Amino acid sequence: FNRLEGNFYISGPLSDTLRARLAVTAARADDWQYSYTRDDKLGEVGYYAARLLVDWEPTDRLNFELNLNGWRDKSDPQAPQYQTLLSQSPTTTVPGLRAFPFAPFKPRAADWTPSTRPHADNRLLHAAGRMNWEIVDGITLTAISSYADYKPDQGFETDGTTLMADDFIIDKGFVKSFNQELRVANSDASGFRWVVGANYEKSHVYEYQLQTFSDISTSPIFGYTGA
Repeated sequence: FNRLEGNFYISGPLSDTLRARLAVTAARADDWQYSYTRDDKLGEVGYYAARLLVDWEPTDRLNFELNLNGWRDKSDPQAPQYQTLLSQSPTTTVPGLRAFPFAPFKPRAADWTPSTRPHADNRLLHAAGRMNWEIVDGITLTAISSYADYKPDQGFETDGTTLMADDFIIDKGFVKSFNQELRVANSDASGFRWVVGANYEKSHVYEYQLQTFSDISTSPIFGYTGA
C-alpha cells in the first residue's frame, strides 16, 4: 500500500556539561480497506512523532534533565465487518438493516457510512523535567515536573454498514494534566535511609461524543461524558 516509514536520531555532547538527543519518526500509507457495496476506500496512515532529551550538569552537585516529546496521528480508524444480525424482533428491525449484505470473508472488505466516514486527527504534547541538587554532602533535593496536553478529534464506524446504525460521528475533547513532585532524601550509601516529599497534581479532562442510531431509531440518542 505504498507505505513509507522513516526514523532519525542524532545524539551527542554540545559542551562539556550539556548533552542532547533528538529522535524523529514518521509514516504514511495509502488506503487498505475497501467498501464491498460501492467504490470507496479507507485506512490511510499518516503520523509523526518527535522527542528531544537534554541533560545539563553545570556542577558535580547539580544536574537537570529535560524531555520534550509529542506526536500527531491522522490515520483512518479501522472499519469493522458486518457479519451477522441478531434482532430481538423481526417485525421491528429496520428493513434497510435487514436487507444490508453481510461482509465477504476477505480481510480487506468492510463498509462504513460515507457521510461520516471514520477519521482522526489526534495529537499529544508532553514535557517533563527533573532537577537533582545535592544541597549538602549526602542530602539531595529532587524536583520533577510534568505537563501533558492531549487532544483527540476522531469519529468511528462501529456497525460496519452504510447506515447510521451505531456511529460515533464525533469523539473529541482534551486532557490537560500537570504534576509536580518535590522530595529530599539522603544518600543511598547511608546505612539508614529517609525520604521526605510531596506530590501535587491538577488535571482537567473533557470529552464529547456524538453517537447516532438515526437510521434504525425513531429518535436520536446522544452520549456525553465530561469532567
